Amino acid sequence: MKKLFLFLVGITMYLSMDAQMYHDNRHGTNYNDAWISCNTLASPNPDRGDGHWIMYDLRHPYDLFQFTFWNLNDAERLEDGVQNIIIDVSNNGNDWSEVGNYTIPRSDGSAFYKGVNAIDLNGMTARYVLLTATSNYGGNCYGLSEVKFGVSEASLPVTLVDINAECIDKGVAINWTVTSEYNNESYTCQYSIDGLSWTDIGSIAGENKAEENKYRYVHNEAPFANTYYRIVQKDYDGSLTYFPVVKADCSDELKTFSVFPNPVASTAVITFSDINSEQKRFRITDAMGRNIRSGQVSGTEVKLELSDLSPGTYFITIGEGNVQYREKIIKL
Repeated sequence: MKKLFLFLVGITMYLSMDAQMYHDNRHGTNYNDAWISCNTLASPNPDRGDGHWIMYDLRHPYDLFQFTFWNLNDAERLEDGVQNIIIDVSNNGNDWSEVGNYTIPRSDGSAFYKGVNAIDLNGMTARYVLLTATSNYGGNCYGLSEVKFGVSEASLPVTLVDINAECIDKGVAINWTVTSEYNNESYTCQYSIDGLSWTDIGSIAGENKAEENKYRYVHNEAPFANTYYRIVQKDYDGSLTYFPVVKADCSDELKTFSVFPNPVASTAVITFSDINSEQKRFRITDAMGRNIRSGQVSGTEVKLELSDLSPGTYFITIGEGNVQYREKIIKL
């Protein structure tokens, strides 16, 4: 991944800048070629209020690296140099994260002034960079000669920190934690009973926050005690990223009927607990998923004759559509 370094004070071909300044395009080391702010203006970050600031819009998110500042270097106006500066970043221009509050030494006014390194963000992803000057060296205005920071193309729109499936009362909660969100339209939660065929169960809009962010989706009436889940992240351009598959083993929490005896030699008694007593569809499948028998049952206790089945492992599934319950039985 190639890293670029942008030398910034005004507008360059790589980005646009919004700031209070006398001229639109300034880049140099003397007073007339510097960024100068003598009046406060409402900041893009509401937490900063009115102040002296520069905001860089990089057009799309980049991974950010080393920041270097050259303070105002006009020997006759060194008191207008910025003393303290706050760096905020954002992916959407609305939600901001502070990444540092730094003191910039006063320039010596010489032709050999080299500036000062402030912080290396080590690849933090952001589209917007906001610099807010909070103090100077006693002058009436605030000025910087140059700003430089390294950028490279961001690799992924979202960084996944953690994902898990949690058994809750009559359902499953899928929890995931992400950071460095940008251009993130939504997350879609999917479930599968075999880990191969997937069904959408709902979506959550992306919040596009730079800091760590937690999401949660609850699958009410999860169809099986053992169910697979995954999250599909969608960019605004339609690109999809699939998070790792997680499995919810909720055999105790989601138990809605029992089979006795199990293992069974001939007759199995099915006793229902949380399922109502109305007529329900059932089917018996073998370990390969092949349908062996199906039909309708009703009531809270049902007897099934299984003496004709060959010894082996089978599954009894009650219900249909998105609400199904399954139990494993062993035929002797």
